[in-house]
Amino acid sequence: MIDPHPLRWGLAVLAAMIAAPCMAATQQPPAQAAPSINLIRDGACQGASTLSGSGLDGVGPGDVAWLPWTVGDGPFRLHATIVLERFATEGAGLAIAGGILGLDDPEHDVVPRGGRFGPPAPLAELRAVPARPGVPIQFVAQWDGKKLRLSTDGVEVGSIALDAAHGRIGIAGPSAAIRVIECTIDGPVHRVPVPTIVFSAADGPIDEHRDPVAAAGPDSIEIVALAVTTRDDGTLDHAIRRRSLRSGTLGPAMPIDVGGIEPGRATIGHDGSGWVLLVQPMSKDLLATSVEVFTSRDTIAWKHAGTIDAGAAPVRLMAVGMRKHGADALEAAATRVVDGSPRACVVRGSGASWSIHDLTTTPSCDPVWAGVDQASIRVPRLPQRWVTPGDRAVPCPSTAQPFWVGASGGSYVTAQGPRNDRLVVASAGDGSIDWVAWDGPVGSVCGASLGNRTWAIFEGGVRAPREHVLLMQLPD
Repeated sequence: MIDPHPLRWGLAVLAAMIAAPCMAATQQPPAQAAPSINLIRDGACQGASTLSGSGLDGVGPGDVAWLPWTVGDGPFRLHATIVLERFATEGAGLAIAGGILGLDDPEHDVVPRGGRFGPPAPLAELRAVPARPGVPIQFVAQWDGKKLRLSTDGVEVGSIALDAAHGRIGIAGPSAAIRVIECTIDGPVHRVPVPTIVFSAADGPIDEHRDPVAAAGPDSIEIVALAVTTRDDGTLDHAIRRRSLRSGTLGPAMPIDVGGIEPGRATIGHDGSGWVLLVQPMSKDLLATSVEVFTSRDTIAWKHAGTIDAGAAPVRLMAVGMRKHGADALEAAATRVVDGSPRACVVRGSGASWSIHDLTTTPSCDPVWAGVDQASIRVPRLPQRWVTPGDRAVPCPSTAQPFWVGASGGSYVTAQGPRNDRLVVASAGDGSIDWVAWDGPVGSVCGASLGNRTWAIFEGGVRAPREHVLLMQLPD
């Protein structure tokens, strides 16, 4: 049983960290630290893409073509041969260290912006190297653990104090203004696929998609999210949208008809014979006294199968796909309020028969699955998580919702940073960050596995966490 008192929690965490051996991250791609790893060769990079799927030659203004590489934690030296076709201050440059190094300003060599660099600000008042359109330049970015030093054609053009410089590498457009002919790196890098947009805020009248949930069936992963639209009178309308992932390919976005219920949360799962959707009606505090059950054979036509009564303990579903329980039942992660106190629980059942079961009787919340038959829960106001059944403490880099990877639960994917401004893969043994999966604002994270492939699905973007719902296959 979990002790609710913070002091004893802290002692338990310290004891667990000393006594428990560190678990290896199950999905960490092998680091490549050999000299001069080729990222771009002869102007091409297989796997490079914008979030919408355009390659290096199709990058629009303000967009980034991300390379399928992320820099690990350690010193590195990146060298690129770059041709700037024009100097029109369009923001063309390199995306690195969670920001962008703008190279196309006619009066300044480098104008860092965004991420760890903050608002746009030139490193020097005047150019040290003349702006010459169409002429190749040799650009070097070298991080020694304290400073990111930048040089052009052998001339140092500035440095930026950074305590961390790991993250994804990309080319900031427009592609008509910049061409990267060659790019190599000396240092720890991981090859990681580029995320793909599942749902976007810029999707017709829809303002945003939030709280994505994913679950695997026999031959597909179904991804659902709440679509938020502003009505003419200024109020918000909420609906459920779905996309199928089959053999790595996304199907079209489709609405799910839930019979006039305005959803506040939803989760999905497959019980072995068909799909089940739980829908929590919208409420101001995202707590509901009932949950509606829908079933489907094909994820297209849905039938109302029953209502789960939460009684005097209102419940909030977690944005996590359901998992199997026993032979043909499912369970959904949730938090309910019992006599004014939050309690981690599961909503469990099949067909029209469902019930709610507590994971612990002490104050707790936000359960997510951790391995085959365990759950990771959080105690309010504490950053650590605990795995139950049992009392194993898991240090987490933030209080954001994580996605535990693999049957052993040896690593997890979660938002991290002062404002959840990056997505990381961390070890469940000691909370250390293995690699950065995405640089940019991140919201909720979930995921699913089908066959031998695992995908992370998360709210994320360049400017706001709910700019998109993104899908990224995790390395084997």
